[in-house]
Amino acid sequence: ATEIGAVFSAAAIAIVVLRTAIGRASDRYGRKFMFSAALLINSLSVSIYPMISKISEFAIVKSIQDVSNGIKVSVEDSIIADTFNRRIRPAYLISLGKIWPLSRTLGSAIGIVLTAYFSLAFGFYVAAFSVFVAFLIFSLFFKEKKKTRIRSVKFNPIKYSKRFKFIAATAFMLSFVFSMTYAPAFFILAERYLHISASTIFFLLMVSSLSAGLAIHSVEKRIKNFGRKDILFITSILIAIFTFGYAVASELILLGASLIVVSVAF
Repeated sequence: ATEIGAVFSAAAIAIVVLRTAIGRASDRYGRKFMFSAALLINSLSVSIYPMISKISEFAIVKSIQDVSNGIKVSVEDSIIADTFNRRIRPAYLISLGKIWPLSRTLGSAIGIVLTAYFSLAFGFYVAAFSVFVAFLIFSLFFKEKKKTRIRSVKFNPIKYSKRFKFIAATAFMLSFVFSMTYAPAFFILAERYLHISASTIFFLLMVSSLSAGLAIHSVEKRIKNFGRKDILFITSILIAIFTFGYAVASELILLGASLIVVSVAF
């Protein structure tokens, strides 16, 4: 568990170091090129996992995969901002918010079948192929707008607005908790200490993703009543409280309940 944690930490540091270079490359070569490259690299790295036999090899492949994820995340919001203007953007973001849980639900269902009836290696190949299909769809059909010169902003938190600092602090803490809980602590807790099978873990993930999709649909209809700020505040509190559930989880029902609430809130 310590070695796996170290690998995940090293991969995260690689993203931080490369983030500035990723931003500059995005401005130079275009966001479509960077996003497509990230998907292709991710697909290739996932396909290599079944061939790994040493922790050092795992560290290298995991770092490459996380760098590709870092590239994708770095340009993803910019692509959305370029594609949808400010007036219609919230509606499209909510639609994406529904699509993500739906895709995770489907992926978890496939994971149950793969872990129950096929080999672990086959699961990696299916995942790699799926990302490759995403690469083909995006690279062939997404039309990037004409490049415009973007004014670069230096990293200087002192000069940032208070609103930005509050949002950044909230995002930082949520990401911190997510990394500590799920990468890879959740799976070590489930498999090593609670002796839960891989197919059962996928089932819990499927239920939590499905619940999250239904919750997003419900919140969308009441967002004007609550307000986005209050929703963010309430869900952050729920994530904080139910993350403690993992620490005291001694059986499947406690782990499942905590996972579902945290997934819905997240």
